[in-house]
Amino acid sequence: MELWSAERLFVKGQFEHDWGLMVDEEGIIQAIGPRSQLVSKAKKVWHYPGRLIMPAITNPHHHGFHTTFRGLSHQLFSYTDLVKDLMWPLGQLVDDALLEAAYVTSFAEQVLSGVSRVGEFHYLHNGAFTDEPSDFANKIIQIALSLGLEITLIYAFFDQGSTDLARAFIQPLDKSVIRFRNLREKYADDDRVDILPGIHGFLHSSDEAIVTANELSKEFNCPLHVQLAERKADLEEARLHYGTTPLRALEKMGVLSNRLVIVNGTLLDGEEIQTAVDNGCRFILTPAASLAKGDILPNAITLMKKEASFSLGSDSSCMNHGDSFPSELRWLSYINREEEDNLCFVNGAKNCDSMWDLGTSKALDALGLQGGPLMPGAKANFLMIDISGPTFRPRWSFKPDIFLSQIIYGWGARTPVQHLVLRGQTVVRNGYVTHPRFQDAFYNLDQWSDAFLKSMSRQKKE
Repeated sequence: MELWSAERLFVKGQFEHDWGLMVDEEGIIQAIGPRSQLVSKAKKVWHYPGRLIMPAITNPHHHGFHTTFRGLSHQLFSYTDLVKDLMWPLGQLVDDALLEAAYVTSFAEQVLSGVSRVGEFHYLHNGAFTDEPSDFANKIIQIALSLGLEITLIYAFFDQGSTDLARAFIQPLDKSVIRFRNLREKYADDDRVDILPGIHGFLHSSDEAIVTANELSKEFNCPLHVQLAERKADLEEARLHYGTTPLRALEKMGVLSNRLVIVNGTLLDGEEIQTAVDNGCRFILTPAASLAKGDILPNAITLMKKEASFSLGSDSSCMNHGDSFPSELRWLSYINREEEDNLCFVNGAKNCDSMWDLGTSKALDALGLQGGPLMPGAKANFLMIDISGPTFRPRWSFKPDIFLSQIIYGWGARTPVQHLVLRGQTVVRNGYVTHPRFQDAFYNLDQWSDAFLKSMSRQKKE
């Protein structure tokens, strides 16, 4: 048994002084309490003065392969150009080596942000392998596990679009169903991995694909994630093909239920949000990425007033660099303050014990899982940050609401996650990722980007 302790430990909504976690060989918390009462029972003791232990974060919505076009995405005129001129053509260049470099880099950033489980919304089904089947989904899962990350892979049923432009992504529905079932079977006994069905909007998924994904969600009693009503093109597509709004189209198909998780839904009106809430639907908001893409902002105020269950994710790793849960929560708060005329409206979420729930228990719930708080019997998934410096002063006697606000609104470049421990294993130590191939991934990604720029330069000269 190992004892992990720090100056403060966030447990049951309190910042307890000099408390610790007793962790067994399986990475499960066996006891929590004052360090003085636990130390005699421990074979090893890890104590960190000036640090705060908090529950690790879950990121419920992420696109790791977007790492390949970071920097380039901000040079374009619009998000439509990003998809047409970057995502579609660059997706066709992704082979196994580039996939590994991109995902080791992207997932390393997740653990450096204190993430223990990532919800990877996967729709790059083919990449450079347009004439033969790829095994990208399984490779992504293995990369996550090699970093110590748990992963929920949301397998998108992406069966339509311009065959020529989007051929790196399009997969016939029958093949998607087979791959989805195979992945579910392969990882059925591994609680670090889960596989969920997903829909990447009406532009890329047929009626049959949406209905099939919903049926699989029923069969396996698991959430169905749908990127819905994020921009005006989504509304136009729904109106053209279904004669109504995206949410009402899903309602006609019988998809609205407590299994449905709506990603963003930023263009839903108040009545539609109420319909979703009445059906038990949950939401994932991605504030920073929505702002970066020029989308309408997440309607957090309406969601909170209707007591909808929602959590926060990062979305695109090319539009949202250096993401972290506190930064998402800050953006959510800032962009809604003027309309609500309330500086602390996020603190008033009635269905949360604290703001931290939006990145822990609520995020896990969106993935169909339970957990979040540090307690006996739970996985030892926790992060540590340094609270010894000026950023989190004054401390206000560590009064929970006030000091948690200090953590959220003070989190930044001076607040790197010092340690991340997942199931008792150190994944980040003193601010550095412990993965052995971390630097190799950096090198390979840099080599690829240099070669890509040289190729572009030659094409311009020709």
